[in-house]
Amino acid sequence: AHLRPVLSLRAQVVFLKDLPAGAPVGYGGKWTSHRPTRLATLPIGYNDGVPYRLGAQGRGSALIRGTRCPIVGAVSMDYSTVDVGHVPGTELGDVATLIGRDGVEEIRAEEVANAAGTIPYEVTCSLGARVHRVFRGGEAGSSIRPREPVA
Repeated sequence: AHLRPVLSLRAQVVFLKDLPAGAPVGYGGKWTSHRPTRLATLPIGYNDGVPYRLGAQGRGSALIRGTRCPIVGAVSMDYSTVDVGHVPGTELGDVATLIGRDGVEEIRAEEVANAAGTIPYEVTCSLGARVHRVFRGGEAGSSIRPREPVA
């Protein structure tokens, strides 16, 4: 049987901001816009499993409207920022895919791990407790549920 990845990690755009060229972004201003652009804020950060190392240097990406958008600025505990200046019509509520498929584009856990300098298992095992899990498929009546935390 042919196996295919089934994990997706998604968030929604919660804030949009237009920036001029030369504007610093994120903690410490380690990324600077090289052209006028638009940034989208996603309510997902390293506490949720987005590797901190994906920020600032443009190592990581998210897919918005089927288009690859670089993660810019530092990934913070609760938020990540992506450059959507090249994605016309980006709106609040748009889905951002950090792992998974959007149209013909795909970001796999292996790609995220390579960009962060780690292994795919660290990426998948780091998905935080705040990340809502949705299980699909399986046999009728299957009882696949996340494990309860140990007290």
